[in-house]
Amino acid sequence: MKRHKIPAYLIFPFLLATSTFGQEEVKRDSLPYLPVPPLDLPATEILVTPTRTSEVSVTIPARFTLITKEEILEMGAQDLGEVLSRIPGANVGRFGYLGQPQTLFLQGSSSEGVLFLLDGVPINDIQTGGLDLTFIPLNWIERIEVLKEGASSLYGANAVGGVVNIITKSFKGGRSYSRVALGRGSFETSRTEFEFGRGIGKKNRIYLTGDFLNTDGFQNEEYKLRAGSGKWAIDPLNGWKVTLSGNYFKGEREIYPDDTLDVRRSVLRLHLQKDDSDLSLSYRDEWQRNKKGEDQNRILGAESLLRLPSLLVGLEGGAKWGKGEEMVEGGIFLESEREIFPLLRIIPMLRGDANSVYGAEISPKLSLGYTASLDFHLFASVGQSFRAPTFEELFGAGGDSTLNPEKTFSSNLGAQYRYEGWNFGFSLFRNETKEGMGSNPKVLVRGLEGEIETGILKPFNLIGYGTFLHTEEQESKAELPYRPQLQGGGSVQYRDDFFRGKLEIRLLLDGEYVGERVSEPPVETLEAYHLLHTRGEIRITDFQIYARVSNILDVNYLSRGKLPLPGRTLHLGLSWAFWE
Repeated sequence: MKRHKIPAYLIFPFLLATSTFGQEEVKRDSLPYLPVPPLDLPATEILVTPTRTSEVSVTIPARFTLITKEEILEMGAQDLGEVLSRIPGANVGRFGYLGQPQTLFLQGSSSEGVLFLLDGVPINDIQTGGLDLTFIPLNWIERIEVLKEGASSLYGANAVGGVVNIITKSFKGGRSYSRVALGRGSFETSRTEFEFGRGIGKKNRIYLTGDFLNTDGFQNEEYKLRAGSGKWAIDPLNGWKVTLSGNYFKGEREIYPDDTLDVRRSVLRLHLQKDDSDLSLSYRDEWQRNKKGEDQNRILGAESLLRLPSLLVGLEGGAKWGKGEEMVEGGIFLESEREIFPLLRIIPMLRGDANSVYGAEISPKLSLGYTASLDFHLFASVGQSFRAPTFEELFGAGGDSTLNPEKTFSSNLGAQYRYEGWNFGFSLFRNETKEGMGSNPKVLVRGLEGEIETGILKPFNLIGYGTFLHTEEQESKAELPYRPQLQGGGSVQYRDDFFRGKLEIRLLLDGEYVGERVSEPPVETLEAYHLLHTRGEIRITDFQIYARVSNILDVNYLSRGKLPLPGRTLHLGLSWAFWE
């Protein structure tokens, strides 16, 4: 039987934080942790991913990034990879033009060590462990919450480098809303999007989106996308808030030199909420076909959350089917919190997971947060996370069904500071593999990331960010592939309106730099590259016209392997939003 040792530094804080059990319930959204007058904070600053409870962003004791749908539109990004590449500590691997595979490395971890959620439902591919970012159309997204540190203590397997929670759009009420967008671009690219939201009666709200994309692709890699999403909310139903959502994706991708990959993904979710209880049921279906054959995976999941005074209790369970095999798993997690000194919070988290194939795992974590004011915040955390073996590693050709999970110990220290229109943030992080998986080497990752933003030069807004990363295999001291030691970027945005807001002009210039890094064996050094992009937009009331030029300098560069990426490209489009 496996023995699991829980570090002593987590046992006492957890008992301390839960010692107030039974006292007056803490209402997290009201900022009870700060001995200051009540604060009027915007709803967009309330996040759920870092601690799995509603938390005001300025008090979160973790490294995180929030990206809203408005920011995505202003970027003019063509896909999710472009959006995530602007996050400090993130490295997006591209294997071609629009529609070709994209993967995310976060905090030096592999793509298999980043957990992706769609409205809280895990969506990593159970065969490969990662997620192809092209499977998530931008038109689905309300906001993206990115937690950039180990989080298996709350989310279980694969949350080693962090968690990316994609929250889909929903209708908030008020007048019915519609938007239609059309776009054209290089390589015979065409795109059509629509979204529609309205209320039905007093209790029903619906939201629908649709996406259609066609491109001949760079080097004749044709791609077609058809996707849609829907969300139906009933508020309330016998005291319960009920939300039913569905997402569907279909892609046809040409693979060099003479293959085609057909992909279909669907996610269904039922969410019930009443007072301090949540219940979620989900179903996922993953299907794909190419010359090698056809694969289909099915995943069932259930989750229940109970918010008690000073304690959050969660239960999860589910089953997975793929490659003719079945896997059953479940987990329970606890999260508590207490202000041990004025302005200083301690948040211990503990989770246990059980799996029918690879056994049981214990994941502890301890977070500290010091909030001197809404302008200055310190945070630190230590914890253990794990990556589970994939179906391919367990049951594929050459697989080993006796593999154990890979365990990583993580520590983080950071700060956020705001001063007279300036916003500064930095964090130090360290991830060390304590127990490897099979023949996989143990690795060590250390890094420093920072970002700065200011809007004092109105109507201009300036952003800069950068990451310094050191990675190595602990035995050979070899550098890990595709982890640049230095990476960064920034943007300058001009935004102003005229004629009492009826005319608005936006101009954006953004750039990115990726330093030298090594490839997979046979090892080669890939050259550093820098890219510049620009976007212009004119809005007349609810009608918008935009143009974007990517890779202005027409740079030749590689992201992964020996696959060249396109030079200068152009995209034009228009959109029309209207209310009933």
